[in-house]
Amino acid sequence: MSVHHSPGEAGMQHSFTVASLLEEPLLRASAVVGGSPESREARVEWSLPLSDALVAGAALKGVVVVGQAELLDSDPVVAAEQMDRLHQGGAAALVVLTGPAQQSAAPEVGKSPPLPVIMAPPGTSFAAVNRLVAEKRLTQDAHAMAYGVSVHRELADVLYRGSGLSAMARRISRLSNCPAFLLGINFEVLAYESLSAAAVPDPEELIRVLRQQLASEPAPPGTHVGARCLEVDLEQQTVSVVVDPMVLGGTTYGWVVIVEFDHPPHRHDLAQHLVVAEQAVMITGSEILRLRSIEESEERARGDFVHALLHGRFTSSHELSNRAAHHHFDVEGVYAVVVARGVLDAATTTGLSRSASVVRTVQQLSDGPETTMATPLGDLLVVVRKVSRAGRSRAAASPAQEAGEFAQALLDLLGGAESGVKAAVAVGRPGKGVPGIMNSYREARVALEVARSLRFDGVANYGDLRVFAVLAHVAQEADGRAFAEETFAPLLGAVDRSEDLEAVLMAYIESGGNLNAAARNLYMHRNTVLYKLDKASRLLGVDVRQAENQFTIWLAHRIRVLTEAETEVSREIGPFP
Repeated sequence: MSVHHSPGEAGMQHSFTVASLLEEPLLRASAVVGGSPESREARVEWSLPLSDALVAGAALKGVVVVGQAELLDSDPVVAAEQMDRLHQGGAAALVVLTGPAQQSAAPEVGKSPPLPVIMAPPGTSFAAVNRLVAEKRLTQDAHAMAYGVSVHRELADVLYRGSGLSAMARRISRLSNCPAFLLGINFEVLAYESLSAAAVPDPEELIRVLRQQLASEPAPPGTHVGARCLEVDLEQQTVSVVVDPMVLGGTTYGWVVIVEFDHPPHRHDLAQHLVVAEQAVMITGSEILRLRSIEESEERARGDFVHALLHGRFTSSHELSNRAAHHHFDVEGVYAVVVARGVLDAATTTGLSRSASVVRTVQQLSDGPETTMATPLGDLLVVVRKVSRAGRSRAAASPAQEAGEFAQALLDLLGGAESGVKAAVAVGRPGKGVPGIMNSYREARVALEVARSLRFDGVANYGDLRVFAVLAHVAQEADGRAFAEETFAPLLGAVDRSEDLEAVLMAYIESGGNLNAAARNLYMHRNTVLYKLDKASRLLGVDVRQAENQFTIWLAHRIRVLTEAETEVSREIGPFP
């Protein structure tokens, strides 16, 4: 299975070649020597007299050189050198003007010239050949221009109507009578249509092979390589494919692909399909930009709505009802809020583009009629998820369990081993309507801060942090905050923080008072841990090895962590209501 350029691809874009020149009545009776079958497919652009062509040197691509028969009557060595110069300069052919006596002798002189030598019939003049070439080229250009305008009008009508990419692919397929693909920048299928009797046997295989080939031949940045015809060897057959990148403003937005089934394709059909592809890329690219702008506007509107839900920013119940109806949002539903940190980067253009992609991916993470709305909020990704399963067969799963499952799926999606991203995810308890969303968001933020303080891995579920949920009211009271501050004040204010006595003390308590386990968890020597525990005991004025004192220190630490988390969250989203 392979892809390569079709033979003679460059010449297929122009139907006027040396072979078609020989079919004209003026030169139909000509004798032709030299060259190769491929050289007769070379395109013809213009004509020059021999004297001018020898001066032009290398600028002879597509030029038919016209000279008198005296060239062949002179020294054969000189004649061979001149024809070599013409061939090296890219000349398409040499037309030799002969007289009656030279018609039969001329072919005997040039035995194996490197380019086609056309022995014109007697009476042929340079003016006649030059007029023929000019008329054919101008006629061809005018015909191609007229066909291009017709194609442009057809495709522009689809763009004007705003019918979308499917309608655009349908129109391209109708114009070419071939299957047509519109591919995105990553070769994903944006639209596919086949109005012809034939269909692509295996579209996935075709796109995979095209992707491999085109990725191996990247175009320089900001350039447009134009429409090309590629030959694709599939498992069952070989097809020719016209491809053209959609480049606007130096940025590639995808590909237009027209699949030919004649192999090799008919010259006239291929020329038309190249024109269709060239016209389609600009208009289809404009349609993609239009649709993208609509999607971005909808995403911004949806993000603004999510922000309003999280903070309760609605001027009235009528505003809430109207905006909820626009976004198909059930104001009476049960929702949970999930927040993720470490997956968004708003500091760079690449980061912003990836953030938009992450938001779209998360919004598609749905297995049913649940509503999933996501938006970036600073460096956080915030997701509002409907978890009410009324009428669902899986009624045994509570909203809290479902919220936890969704948060775990989100963590697997954003912070999996393949992504290489260290994501932190937290979820609040489900609640009903806007008040429930606001409370769930605050709880998710608190759980995220608590998890960071405790260096907790996995999903931080506020409902599972029962101790913090119970202590939440205690941490809001002045007596509770004073208790935590008084307990830890000697430890925090009288020692070098580089010793991190608090971390050693909490590791010892959380290991159940097991000195060896604490040393292993801290990657410290047992005697070092013992020394620091003794120092902490002296500063606190209690024996940290006693269970009652350990509980007091543990409780004060939990209240302190929760207070700091509440303070951080309140600084950003306001005090607890």
